[in-house]
Amino acid sequence: MAYTAQEVAHYVITKCVNDGYPISNLQLQKILYFLQVASIRAGRGVAFEDEMEAWQYGPVIPAVYYEFGRYGAMPIIATYSDMCISGPDRELFDPVIVSCYKKTAWQLVEESHREGGAWKRIYGGAGTRRTISKEVLEQYG
Repeated sequence: MAYTAQEVAHYVITKCVNDGYPISNLQLQKILYFLQVASIRAGRGVAFEDEMEAWQYGPVIPAVYYEFGRYGAMPIIATYSDMCISGPDRELFDPVIVSCYKKTAWQLVEESHREGGAWKRIYGGAGTRRTISKEVLEQYG
């Protein structure tokens, strides 16, 4: 499966806009986290190879964060035509995306911060940006 995080992000953003639920950068980061966990748990390996880090407001893929950071808390209103996500992967991704885009950014943050979860195990306090390994995601995601 392994796409780049940007490829998956472009798919997520386009789906959300097309479905009428544009998302913020914070929501995007959490959706990518939940997609990565879903892919690993489904036995398909990682959805993307990019490293995920534990930041103050949850898991973040730095390259994607910086690409869409200019939107701040505003919805990302963009669509991308470079969709390379396969049909079977869309079948895995779409229910996760739909479940997430109906929630607020802060509900998603709360879910990603759950006790015993991957982020909680790795985050070391404000200012730290530790990598959340794929093994930790698989075990505690």
